[in-house]
Amino acid sequence: LCREVQARRLQTPFLYLSSKMAPFRMRPLLQILLFSAPFRCLLAVRQNIRDREDLRPEARLLLKSRSTAKTVPPAAYNFVHRVAPRQCQLMYFAEFAEGLDKEGFDEALNISYGKTPSASANFIEEDDGIDAEEWPACKPGALVIDCARTLKPVMWLQQQWALADRLELHANAWYCPWCSTKNENFNETAVNARRQLFSKAVSAAGFDAEASEAMCEKDVARPYDTLAIRECMLMKASQLHVNDSDRQAQLVGELSSWWSYKDYGKRKQLVKSSGTTWKYIQDVFGARSGSAFVWKRMFSKSVMSKLGFDYNTEKQNCMPLVTKARETEVMDRITEEVTGVCDKDAGCEETPHTYCPEGTACDCQRPYTPKRAMTVFNTVFWVASPLTVAVAAGGIAFASGGAAAIAPAIWTAGWFPDYIPAIIAMAATSRKWTAECMCFEMGCKHDADSGVCVLKRTDDMRNSSNPYSWLPGNGLKCARMPGSENSCEFRRCSDADVQIRQGEGLYGRVGYVGADLYNCANLEGSVGSQLTFQSVLPAGGEHGGSANNSAQARKAIYDRFEISDGRQSKAES
Repeated sequence: LCREVQARRLQTPFLYLSSKMAPFRMRPLLQILLFSAPFRCLLAVRQNIRDREDLRPEARLLLKSRSTAKTVPPAAYNFVHRVAPRQCQLMYFAEFAEGLDKEGFDEALNISYGKTPSASANFIEEDDGIDAEEWPACKPGALVIDCARTLKPVMWLQQQWALADRLELHANAWYCPWCSTKNENFNETAVNARRQLFSKAVSAAGFDAEASEAMCEKDVARPYDTLAIRECMLMKASQLHVNDSDRQAQLVGELSSWWSYKDYGKRKQLVKSSGTTWKYIQDVFGARSGSAFVWKRMFSKSVMSKLGFDYNTEKQNCMPLVTKARETEVMDRITEEVTGVCDKDAGCEETPHTYCPEGTACDCQRPYTPKRAMTVFNTVFWVASPLTVAVAAGGIAFASGGAAAIAPAIWTAGWFPDYIPAIIAMAATSRKWTAECMCFEMGCKHDADSGVCVLKRTDDMRNSSNPYSWLPGNGLKCARMPGSENSCEFRRCSDADVQIRQGEGLYGRVGYVGADLYNCANLEGSVGSQLTFQSVLPAGGEHGGSANNSAQARKAIYDRFEISDGRQSKAES
């Protein structure tokens, strides 16, 4: 990509003149900045070169992937960013579970139970989100250990997350860690004991949940789907002209071997070799280790090159042709939905025959940039803040006491990561600096007149022609804060919210339930089957079929739900 940009010899008049007029000692630095490849890549992004036809397809794709998810509404971004990696982890754990028999999982659960004494007299609660009809041993009031013995191992990981989310919901605010729990009826100790029981069971089985989380956060954010790009490359390898069929089969075999060797090392990270049930794990994931497999990978790549198949080149050629990874695909679609509807030349109104997604309306504001804000926070917190303090303290100490005084001065000055500058930097970059006309998220507020949670527009927000604009975005609920009757906030739909059956192929709470407003519509009764994560949706009607996921396609789904609460009009107003 940088070679593409460098070939255009991009430069700005300001930097060019600065490099000529600057003091002599500063000229080399400015020249390096002007002609360096990283800076040219930055200029490429700023000047929207990704839209030029003469740029290679893979270069345009990479540039687009780096600039995506910058205008996604904050609540939707947080929801997708949390749920997408979890679905990836469930896939890895389900594959892992195939390598263990029932005896191995029973031992893992017994070990976890022995390490969690407080789980002996612990009982399932309704908010734990387990479907009591499907799992009768897990009805509210049942012993957690009796419930855990009947669940599938994959559900251990799901319950660990569900209970962790409950603890997070009732946790004290970061700015007031000494405050008491908001809801006096919430038993934090009991919920945490159940979370530890499931967490330790997963760990005792030999699965590294933390490693899978880090791996999946990268996997779901890639600009391409790994399985799709492998299918594309296999197709290209099978179509490559070689001398005979045997060499053709050899090429396809070496390509498959390359991926197998690569997966060995990657998935080995997910298996805890110190797990107490390691003796039950037989070749989990086909995991291998050792230098022998490194050499085999190098040999496979060499053979492919000799057969005329350049692995890196073919991978780049396939990238624009395949689907994107889960999170990237969802973020891109949401970005297109909120940025492609409002017409700034028509008073920032919705263009005819289109409308904003649920929970949003046209307005001219500074768009939120949650992904950029979090990146800046991490950079300042872990790097800039400690480095600045260390350099300043070390410099002063060196000037006054010599080299020996540097280390004590840095330690005394408190070089540790500091929240305050990181939060200031995050706040400064949480929104763009210029206003844009697009669909913006409405606020989740408590309505004093009706006593319910509603979505409220700002004074300048335009009316939307979307009949379900009063609903929050799919996967979210506008609900009262724990222990409060007059404060509302956006929250993710829980397992209990998505399991409610509403009709043939329809699940989840939609509309008002009490004073809380839900949009947990899904197709299979699970978090991963919520409409937000679907590329296509059933079109319904007499002819059936399917349609690409859009605000219009989701409207057809909502029409099938019975949403007839009298407070609709109150929420709409």
